[in-house]
Amino acid sequence: MLIFRKKVLIGIMLFIAIIIVPIFFLHAQLLQKLPDNPLDGRVLFEKKQCFHCHTLGGIVGEGVRDLNREEIGKSFSSLAARIWNHFPNMDVEFKKKGIKWPKFDEKELVELTAFLYFIPYLGDIGDLDNGKALFVSKKCIECHQVGGKGGAIGPKLDKLKTQVSPLYLAVSMWNHMPQMDKIWNERGIEKPVLTGKDINDLAAYIKEASRETTTERIYLSPGNPNTGEGLFSEKGCIVCHPVRGKSNGKNNSIESMDLKISVTGIASLMWRYHSVDIIEAKGVKWPVLSGQEMADLFSYIYFVRFQDPPGNALAGQKIFNTKRCIYCHSIRSEGGSVGPDLAEVTYENLSAMAAALLSHAPFMKDVLAKEDIDWPYLTSEELGDVFAYLKSMQKTNIKIGTAPIY
Repeated sequence: MLIFRKKVLIGIMLFIAIIIVPIFFLHAQLLQKLPDNPLDGRVLFEKKQCFHCHTLGGIVGEGVRDLNREEIGKSFSSLAARIWNHFPNMDVEFKKKGIKWPKFDEKELVELTAFLYFIPYLGDIGDLDNGKALFVSKKCIECHQVGGKGGAIGPKLDKLKTQVSPLYLAVSMWNHMPQMDKIWNERGIEKPVLTGKDINDLAAYIKEASRETTTERIYLSPGNPNTGEGLFSEKGCIVCHPVRGKSNGKNNSIESMDLKISVTGIASLMWRYHSVDIIEAKGVKWPVLSGQEMADLFSYIYFVRFQDPPGNALAGQKIFNTKRCIYCHSIRSEGGSVGPDLAEVTYENLSAMAAALLSHAPFMKDVLAKEDIDWPYLTSEELGDVFAYLKSMQKTNIKIGTAPIY
């Protein structure tokens, strides 16, 4: 009986070691590190020749497709899959223009896709006339002065002219909400509902109407999502908004919200759905933020969905076969020999595999054309599933980074 129990215990331990631990390890490996500055990929947009076919709001690039006006991807894998799926057409255009298809290392691909993902976050230019109307209709004018007009209960807003980003207005509103909440209650004023566009328009009007004469201008960096992740816990946000599968019993996790919106859009949601009573009821002190802290925090929130959840290894095995990957590649000596045995190489995470895939796309296209095999289009989920399958089949734990596919 004792021997039987020992065998059962050993069996359970092996199950945990072989099945459970790799699942958590895979989840961690999938979360590729984000660039500290999401705008770093702007340089790669030119370096990798993207600008020949695409433009960004007509300001950067000479192409006809404006990526500012397209929904180009909801996560890293959806962006990588979109580039992969468009490769056959892009290859034709590159050859017409005499441009060589670029190779990517993992860091470059993450930086470029993060930059493209980040474009909607930057928002639009504010509307002065609408901002002026909002300053009155939202009753800001009852407590605040700008350009010599308005009440004297709250501080004058003229100095906001020196602060270029509309996020400065948002952080000022947030930090003073406890005082404003008290005044609204005393004066019987309802808390004004503001959209992201409203905040942008108000900021534009305040700068225009200001009597501030200094020429000094104060700028904010776009926000560091890696720093913002620490602030999310430090400032108590995680008490109400769990991240990465952690649950507090309510459907208010960051992943459950569509926060791929402008920076002032995120600010407007914070403004609308948070109050002193709600925060303090959770035993959290009202979090005061600097402009840079809010930028870092919002950048992190914006990028939560960029990092994909784990794929399904069993589904990935089926995709690997049906998409004819097995025709060129073997897994543990079973399959084709055009490319390497993919159990012998180690992709540290999804972005490493995607970088190798895209870098070798021209070679793959030629091989498939010779064998009369259709281009294997992939959804973002399929890309993640294939990675999960390859990760589960790897023979070595040596980190190779962007290992070659061919």
